[in-house]
Amino acid sequence: HGRMWGSSSRGGMGHRGGGHGGWRPATNLDITSILEIDDWGTITDVNVVNLSGSDMGAFRNLKITLVSPDATKVKLAGSCNRVSSFDFDLDDGAEQALGGKNRSDCMPDDGGAYLPKTSLDTFIDEQSGGTWTLNITGKRKFRRSSNSGSLDSWGLEICRMEE
Repeated sequence: HGRMWGSSSRGGMGHRGGGHGGWRPATNLDITSILEIDDWGTITDVNVVNLSGSDMGAFRNLKITLVSPDATKVKLAGSCNRVSSFDFDLDDGAEQALGGKNRSDCMPDDGGAYLPKTSLDTFIDEQSGGTWTLNITGKRKFRRSSNSGSLDSWGLEICRMEE
């Protein structure tokens, strides 16, 4: 049985340091979004769907991770530079891998399905119910940039054995 859950949210940035004169504070991207799943069962497959974000142009070394209710952490995409916006799905059954850190397909914006950096099969045999957490982090490239970064949407498609 497969079922989809989705979330639309905007995250916040973690602030560090202070500004001097006309400089903006040195801020790094740190977005956390949660998805509560109330259907329980043993996971047989997980896909990340409708993963989209925007206004990321000022950040380097972008990383996206997914944490299960059992606290298992999977790196979905990572070490990406030159990403302004993204829109893609992640599926272990996809044919195309995400690209390298300086390639435009590191975090594509075409809505297609891609292989995650680390297999989503890591979640197999865990329980589907509970709090799933998506994290996006990055380091600010330009102190004067107005880009703030936002997570626009994400969801999970979970196949499970009912208990």
